[in-house]
Amino acid sequence: MEDRSLIHLIPILWKNKSLILGSSILAGVVTAVIMLLQPNYYQSSTTFYPVNNALLKPGLQVNNQNYYGDDRDVDRLLSMATSSELAHELIKDYQLGSHYGVRIDDNNDRVKLMKKFRKLYNVQKTPYDAINLSVEDKDPEMAQKLTKAALEKVDKKANEVVVSSQRRMYDQLEVSLAANTRRLSSVTDSLQRVKTKFGIYSTETQAEALTTLEIKSPSSSAVRSKIENYSAGIAIVTNLQSIQLKLNDEIADIAIKMQQLETSIGSTAPSVHIIEAADLPIEKSRPRRSLYVLGSMVLVGLLALSLVLIKESLSRLKKA
Repeated sequence: MEDRSLIHLIPILWKNKSLILGSSILAGVVTAVIMLLQPNYYQSSTTFYPVNNALLKPGLQVNNQNYYGDDRDVDRLLSMATSSELAHELIKDYQLGSHYGVRIDDNNDRVKLMKKFRKLYNVQKTPYDAINLSVEDKDPEMAQKLTKAALEKVDKKANEVVVSSQRRMYDQLEVSLAANTRRLSSVTDSLQRVKTKFGIYSTETQAEALTTLEIKSPSSSAVRSKIENYSAGIAIVTNLQSIQLKLNDEIADIAIKMQQLETSIGSTAPSVHIIEAADLPIEKSRPRRSLYVLGSMVLVGLLALSLVLIKESLSRLKKA
């Protein structure tokens, strides 16, 4: 039944072939003319990975360390790359209002300009967990400039976050250094007073010297007094010396960390690994004129075919 029905339609379609083909061709011609009036857009893109944040920490010993960042590092760079702050900076630096022909008289114009830029600016995560950043523009050189500038700004912002964190660490270490230095000075003064009070000059050799004196002069009250003073003060002196040694070690450790932070803050290590640099685009990215023309021809042809069949069905109904 279905085959007969389809065969029955062939004469109807053949009878109206001029209408169907003519409307399809006309649609293709009109679409081609419209598309030829549309400007060409060129897309420049760059692909990069974030640097592992752990590698930016001062004093890190890298052993089988992954040089690329994890998902959190990727998400952090994605947030920076898609931020309104970065978009506003690019619009301002390259005067994109004039470039796009958008007047900026009020807030509505600014919103329109931002929407225009967002349509041409794209950032996405690739299937391989890299980040692809691309910019379209009528001018291929401008597309390349904007792509490079966007990547530089992302790298700069990521560096600023790391440096800001390192500066906070440095300030905290500086406070700890000052506190430990004051404490060390206090402990040193106390140690000196205790040594003077109990007549202790050496914790290593004085006990042996006093034992020798006691053997030589067992009945000497002066020797006995020195031994009693030594015995009363040695525990205090030993404890203060232990605290002094620990504070010296902590101060040395803090000083090393501060020196490493100073070196890290002063360096300009990149925060991204560029896999594919932003090249000057040669081929246009859009519009795909042939696809639009073919699509319009198919669509209008199907519409004409449907109208013919509907007309034929209505005609049969009237006859019936």
